Amino acid sequence: INYIGHTSGTSGARPKPIALSNKNAIASIIQCEVAGVGPKEGEASLHILPGFAPFGRYNNDIQSYYNKGSNIHVPEFVLGEFGYLLKKYKPNTIMTPPSFLTSLPDCKYLKNEDLSYLNKVIYGGDAMTYEDEERLNNWLKTHGSRAEVEKGHGMSEYCGCGSYAKDEYNKPNTIGIPAPKTIYTIVDPDIEDKLVPLKLEEGMEKLYGEIAVSADHVTEGKLHEETIVPHQELDGKSYIRTKDIGYMDKDGCFFIDERKSRSFARIDGFKVKPSEIEKPIEDNPNVKYARIVPYFDEDIKGIMPICHIVLEENDLTEEEQIEVVEDIVYNNIIANPNMNSRQIPSKFKIRKSMPLNKGGKVDFKSLEKEELTGDEINILLDETNVAINNIEIYKKKKGKSKIRK
Repeated sequence: INYIGHTSGTSGARPKPIALSNKNAIASIIQCEVAGVGPKEGEASLHILPGFAPFGRYNNDIQSYYNKGSNIHVPEFVLGEFGYLLKKYKPNTIMTPPSFLTSLPDCKYLKNEDLSYLNKVIYGGDAMTYEDEERLNNWLKTHGSRAEVEKGHGMSEYCGCGSYAKDEYNKPNTIGIPAPKTIYTIVDPDIEDKLVPLKLEEGMEKLYGEIAVSADHVTEGKLHEETIVPHQELDGKSYIRTKDIGYMDKDGCFFIDERKSRSFARIDGFKVKPSEIEKPIEDNPNVKYARIVPYFDEDIKGIMPICHIVLEENDLTEEEQIEVVEDIVYNNIIANPNMNSRQIPSKFKIRKSMPLNKGGKVDFKSLEKEELTGDEINILLDETNVAINNIEIYKKKKGKSKIRK
């Protein structure tokens, strides 16, 4: 072991210690150089994660030193000030979660900025919509940069980057293909005591499951007190289970739907998989972002899903907000042949933005801890095992309600 860092704490009760070795570090440097991640000789990199996080330590610090580049170290990153950092330091490469990048086209500091110095833009750690990616690429082009948004996937347990999307593999929403000397495989997410790989059979367009990764830059195992607990083995190789549920397409590109840990059961036992609901909701032209989390419903004394949404327009009236939710329920869920009524959130919370943690990712724990204010839009279903009889959509029980049969 030559380094102990910590995760961001997004997938557990607290950050986990990560122990990495010289072998991991060297393998990470080699694979990133071959894949083209990071700055070239003489270039400066602005990376949102500092050295105490494995991504910052390896994909930023060590990679830059190895490539004879330089780092721009900033004590704190503030979402609204990210554009100012670009204007002040003029980095050649930026690596960040998508929330910082999507803020750039609206940044007052960069309105007339020449970004020809910006050669590479990479994001990871969270998802970016196709519309946001397209808008950002157009904005970069009009400001003189030849960079196009690239993305990757990684974990602290493998020094950072494990897959990379560039050139013909840079499809919308993909995390790309495995980095050099790295194996990504799809395993059965419901069998946890061993790895059961799934196969892309003839006629299948996609292979769904949990992503597992094997490479020399992956840790030997989990650090528990002073002991390394090995990862699971498959065909003589050690694989780490990412807890990311996604799929591989026929071209070998990987896509992530959600964290395995985000799934939860409703009071009636129905398993809610947030990504299966969030994506259809975000297909609604009025919705910019949608995130599903569980909450405790005091009326029925059990867990139900609430959907936090950010709308394209923030100044809608209460009546217009109800109409948007009604449109979502009827046209994006009920009319969708791939969804059923139990996937309808029992509450919608309209907000101006999503809370972010210090790593720039959506803070799901914060969303789960938020108390209900009474301003939520409620969905009440009267249904049998044959059909839905009534749907009541209302904001505040004493307020105006809409009922449709």
